[in-house]
Amino acid sequence: MNAQGSSVFDTTYIDTLTDRINKLDACSDLKKLADEALASFQAQINAIEDEMAALKPIAQLLENPAADLAKIATWISDFIEGVLKPTYQPYITMEQQIAAAVTAYAKLLAAIEQAAERIGACVVEAPALVVSDVTN
Repeated sequence: MNAQGSSVFDTTYIDTLTDRINKLDACSDLKKLADEALASFQAQINAIEDEMAALKPIAQLLENPAADLAKIATWISDFIEGVLKPTYQPYITMEQQIAAAVTAYAKLLAAIEQAAERIGACVVEAPALVVSDVTN
């Protein structure tokens, strides 16, 4: 984990999986690899979304409320800039991670479909990647 939240989605993992998929010749091997990899994606999405949900209440505090006294306004502004915005940064990073994961998932599905066609008489059922709308 870095200072901005969870580690960035590792696209080299997808490249490695794609290479492995491209070398498979047996439908059973393709199904096994697909099941493992695709389930892993959903687990990653769920973990990121849980973290985002935990951070969501901070979003409501990112705007400086109207204040009449200059000192209170300065303190609130400093608190927002110095504490709340840096604390909220992992949420923004996680949004980017989900977008990267969805793109990588599509790439992996395409590789699985191509391998299944190449192998012939191979049907791999890929679960839909469920991404909730935690940004609202």
